[in-house]
Amino acid sequence: MADKNASQEKSKTGKATIIEAVRTPLGLCALIVLVIEGILGVLSTRLSGWDLTILLVGMIAGLLVIVFAAAYAIRHPADSPRQLDLPEPEPVSCKYDVFLSAPMAGFSTDEEYKDVRKDALEVIENLRTACGLKDVFYAAQHIKTKADFDAADVSVVDDLNALRESKYFVMIYPSRIVSSCLFEAGCAVALKKPSLYFVRDRKHLPFLLRQAGEALSSLVKIREASDIGEMTKLICKNKLKVFPSEISGD
Repeated sequence: MADKNASQEKSKTGKATIIEAVRTPLGLCALIVLVIEGILGVLSTRLSGWDLTILLVGMIAGLLVIVFAAAYAIRHPADSPRQLDLPEPEPVSCKYDVFLSAPMAGFSTDEEYKDVRKDALEVIENLRTACGLKDVFYAAQHIKTKADFDAADVSVVDDLNALRESKYFVMIYPSRIVSSCLFEAGCAVALKKPSLYFVRDRKHLPFLLRQAGEALSSLVKIREASDIGEMTKLICKNKLKVFPSEISGD
């Protein structure tokens, strides 16, 4: 009985080894060729003459298949499952607690710009009082009208430097609009800045940013808010928990 159990265990181990070996296309190819080679080897003892010659040629061809398949697999390794692997940003000292981004030049009228700027300033005040995030960078903080905008090249340099020197990123995106704040949101993800998006409807966001709230839940949080009242309520009620779990410690 002991010998029988040992034999069964050995058989199971052999099967497991075979299964492990054929998990790749190369392993499966090699197994098939080896099985064929075994069959041809048995047949070779029963054949002679021209039939034996054909059989030997077939065996050699099978070996060549294995050699070429192995060479191809080495030169072209199978891709591993695709995962998001953002490079680690270079460590920088944080000058700001928060980088706040909101549409600016994308509006067609001064009135639209002033409305969003007013909301952004109120969000900044709530971040300071409710969350203790005192140092906030907001490019439009001292820009009251569209006519006061800086030159584009100057703005890009200043904004990206401020973003790199900020701990967290907050975006106010009130409607589907072409805006540089979407570019800044992408940069914040690349820099691994914990990010909070206030949107009226998450469907207004580009597809990748919309999915970031699910795929990168510890880094990006999307909060739907129809107006400044709802944004204020979310901040005052949840405090730091309004941010991704990486910040709030959830």
